[in-house]
Amino acid sequence: MKFSKLVCCCIAFLSVQFQTAAHAQEKQAENGEKKEQAAIPDPTNAHRLEMANKVLDGQKLDAKTFNDCLGKFKEFRARMKAKYPVKPPVFTEEDDAIFYCQAYLMAIIDPDDHGGWPFRFKGLNNVYAPLKKELEKKDDTLIMAAIIIPAVKNNDIDYATKVFKKLHEKDPKLSKHANEYIKDFLISDPKFQEFSKNADEIAK
Repeated sequence: MKFSKLVCCCIAFLSVQFQTAAHAQEKQAENGEKKEQAAIPDPTNAHRLEMANKVLDGQKLDAKTFNDCLGKFKEFRARMKAKYPVKPPVFTEEDDAIFYCQAYLMAIIDPDDHGGWPFRFKGLNNVYAPLKKELEKKDDTLIMAAIIIPAVKNNDIDYATKVFKKLHEKDPKLSKHANEYIKDFLISDPKFQEFSKNADEIAK
């Protein structure tokens, strides 16, 4: 009897939760609004940054370390998506920016499967403003590298060049990667040709 009551209580609770979530989804869909939520920090960010730096140093990651990076990135993607009740999720610009930085790292760690993130990311046009805002608060080399492509895409080549110069002073290996990546994938675009020419001059 006690077990039956417990089951009934669980079913009732899940039913209420489902109805609440469904109502939230319908409301958001009706209004065509993005659900505003605070950007979540990624506690595994430092780990992937460390691994990316090893790759840029010419080190080859062993299988366990490599798979650990992939696993942490998948977990991060899952946690990010879980924040949003509507599927597929429509990220806030802040969450897009956080995700883009992590995707940029994965493009370094696993270029075969994740190399397209920096220029194929569907939220690319949304990340420039929040990343620029973050750089006004702190000199973060990862953000400096990540913001270059969105800046050039937004025709702000002067800003991208300014950021690249500072990045080159702070982390030459990362700045070299940023410029080489553009040459490998985006150099056919006149805007990126102009930026890369500026970057070459800075890196002399």
